[in-house]
Amino acid sequence: MTKPRYAPIVALALLIAILGGGSLFSALLPVVPRVHAATDSVFLKGYFQAWNFTSTNMNPTITVHQGDTVSLTLQSLDGSTHQFLVDVDRDGGSLTDDCPSIDPCSSLFGGTGLPAMTHYNFPVNFAAGNYTYYCTVHFTSMLGTFQVLPDFSISASPTAAGVVAGGSSNFSVSLASLGFSGTVGLTSSVPSAATGVTASLTPSSIPLTSGGTGSSVLKVSTSVSSPSGSFFITVTGTAGQLSHTAGVMITITGGVLGGLAQAASTLQLVLAWAWVAVPLVAILILSVAFTRRRKT
Repeated sequence: MTKPRYAPIVALALLIAILGGGSLFSALLPVVPRVHAATDSVFLKGYFQAWNFTSTNMNPTITVHQGDTVSLTLQSLDGSTHQFLVDVDRDGGSLTDDCPSIDPCSSLFGGTGLPAMTHYNFPVNFAAGNYTYYCTVHFTSMLGTFQVLPDFSISASPTAAGVVAGGSSNFSVSLASLGFSGTVGLTSSVPSAATGVTASLTPSSIPLTSGGTGSSVLKVSTSVSSPSGSFFITVTGTAGQLSHTAGVMITITGGVLGGLAQAASTLQLVLAWAWVAVPLVAILILSVAFTRRRKT
């Protein structure tokens, strides 16, 4: 028996429908945001008399948190050569033999044959405390306080999990002290669209010693009436003015369709279903037409 001539057309149309529909549905799913360490931007103007000599804030105090990244913009405005250095080992601002292995330091800038401006980024991976930053050329006049405040970090593992509606899933929330000593309170936040979903933390507060670690269990529970879809659960750690967040993605299957309607607009749903339905209807029509033509 001869194979129907329209079989390749049907297969190709079906493949396009599946791929097209799948890509559209994936576009409707929420994306887990990535959390980045803080970047502190600092702009210093070099004069041999002082950093930022012409401003009201000469040799300003630079305050950062341990674990941050400092992004420096340095400019020579007096035609002199300068070099920025943080004296981590506290051996003075004129010594550059341990730069940048221990003491973060920029390249030389300003002066004959050197760029008037330079950029220098470095991580604050040394202990909390007060240090001195210098110009290594004019270290008696161009110097200020570089203050590193203690901090902590927070993360969650795994970052995503799936659960059938009515079930639950556990995540580990980890805290690490970056020179911080004290108690970190933990709270969770569930999006309003995730009806019937609750999140609890055990324990809800964690004491940290300087350089120490701690952990808590985040339990995300769903109900049989919870909507199908993916939802981002946020965990916030707070200690005084310090606050950091981490999050996990929970994907619920077997829930009510209403969850998808809450996660996407009605128009998006119509387009998504039409993207699949229209090619399938066209395939059905072509199939019937070709079948009748062969019979006649």
